[in-house]
Amino acid sequence: MRIWDQVDFSKLCKSHLTGMHREMLSMAKCFVYGTGYQNHPEMVRFRNNISAFIKTHVYLVKEANKRGYNFKNLPAYIYTIQDFNFNMPNPWDDQLNKLKSKNCNCQI
Repeated sequence: MRIWDQVDFSKLCKSHLTGMHREMLSMAKCFVYGTGYQNHPEMVRFRNNISAFIKTHVYLVKEANKRGYNFKNLPAYIYTIQDFNFNMPNPWDDQLNKLKSKNCNCQI
């Protein structure tokens, strides 16, 4: 599970773009219902930054729609969480280099 929030989404390959969307949909459900991998580093990182999480997903959807995908916004239940912290959480270390090391078509 990786949220590539320190990378320009226009540079992501199809696999990373669609994978991040799926992961964020799963994370949204976990945030609301308290299920899933609550101690996963990405869950912990965004737990107190739901607004930043939503903002990240909005930008992801915009990029996907530019490419012709029909990504939907996060389900309405994520908006039931009261959080007004729009500050991005600290990124995990060295996102760009980790992405560069993948054998994919990302334009990094």
